[in-house]
This record gives sequence, C-alpha cells and structure tokens, in this order.
Amino acid sequence: FPEKPDYCFLDEDSGLCRGYMTRYFYNNQSKKCEGFKYGGCLGNQNNFESLEQCKKTCEDSVFEHLSSQQTNKQASKQQTEVLPRCI
Repeated sequence: FPEKPDYCFLDEDSGLCRGYMTRYFYNNQSKKCEGFKYGGCLGNQNNFESLEQCKKTCEDSVFEHLSSQQTNKQASKQQTEVLPRCI
C-alpha cells in the first residue's frame, strides 16, 4: 500500500520572509489539511498551494481508500475461487 511522504509529518512552517500567502499543510494531530500563512521563503515541504493538493498528498482518507480497494479486490478474488460451479 502507498505510504504518506515523510514531509506530511513535518510541523507547519511559515518561513522567515514576511509575505502573507494562504497555504495549506497537513496537521498530523487533527489528521487534516489546514490553512496557514506562509511568508514566501524557506519553510518546509509540508506546504501546499491548494487544499486539494494537500489532501491528495497527505490525508489518511486517500490512503485508506486505496488500501480498502486493494482489500476488496483480494476478498472478491478469494470469494470467486471458493464458490462451487453450477452446471
């Protein structure tokens, strides 16, 4: 199963510059992407221009959905292998 990139676990970091841009980071405490104000330089990789981009990259639901799809495929494959054939 795919795993979250390591930078999803980094803390929010607004950087050292004084810009005031809305960005999004993955909050590992709430397990959700949240907005923050980014200064415009430095900071870290847990910094996304859109909420959608953050969610796609870091939120658990994406990974849970992928792993449940995989589990469902395996379960249905096992089920069809076990069912007897009707003639």
